[in-house]
Amino acid sequence: MLKSIARTVCWTIATLLATTSLSIAAEMTDSQLLRHLQDRIAIEDLIARYSVVLDSGDAPGYAALFASDGELTSQGKTYKGPAEILESLRGALRSPADEEAALARGERVRRLRHLISGVKIDIDGDHGTVRANWVTVAMAPDNRSGIGGMGYFFDEVVKQNGQWYFKIHDLIVELQAGPPPAPQ
Repeated sequence: MLKSIARTVCWTIATLLATTSLSIAAEMTDSQLLRHLQDRIAIEDLIARYSVVLDSGDAPGYAALFASDGELTSQGKTYKGPAEILESLRGALRSPADEEAALARGERVRRLRHLISGVKIDIDGDHGTVRANWVTVAMAPDNRSGIGGMGYFFDEVVKQNGQWYFKIHDLIVELQAGPPPAPQ
């Protein structure tokens, strides 16, 4: 038990050192510091859930990551509110089971898996910003793989009823691969 607590304290300190300037941390009370770390972990979890719902084809789960007045902007289009965001995803996401079923029907399927890196989070009370890079690994029907797309996103996040949501998710696509190649 003591070893587990010590490990948790070490990880917390490491997270603090990696994510918060020491001068800011020095000005915080213990309870402020704890809240800051809890909020940062919750925002990191929001970003992780973002990747998981995309890769699992969970369009309703994706839309639920947005605040009631949240906005998604991608490739010059802006969608407002979870319902409009959900509608924008209709037909765009496939679950792994749907991918397998499409392959069994002989359809060409390009599977995408999202990787997120270089995450920078700034928190100010119940508001924050996130800047991160993303890349998708694409697997063609013949199992060849490559980059499916890449870019970055800039988000405004908000804490509502104890939960963090995307207020604005601005998805910048810098590279987008074409459709999967025909089998040879």
